[in-house]
Amino acid sequence: MNQDPTEQEDVSKRFPERVAILKKLWEDWAEKNKVLPLQAGGAKPRLERLRSRPH
Repeated sequence: MNQDPTEQEDVSKRFPERVAILKKLWEDWAEKNKVLPLQAGGAKPRLERLRSRPH
């Protein structure tokens, strides 16, 4: 973090084993919390639906 505080450098290719571990942890968490499948477009479609509702 001292050398790249804004995390502009992609270090994933230097640490593929860490990427694999983090990916597995995230996938396990996502399955446990039933957040898959992810919607295309991220949160934007849901935000648009919420904004279009009458108050």
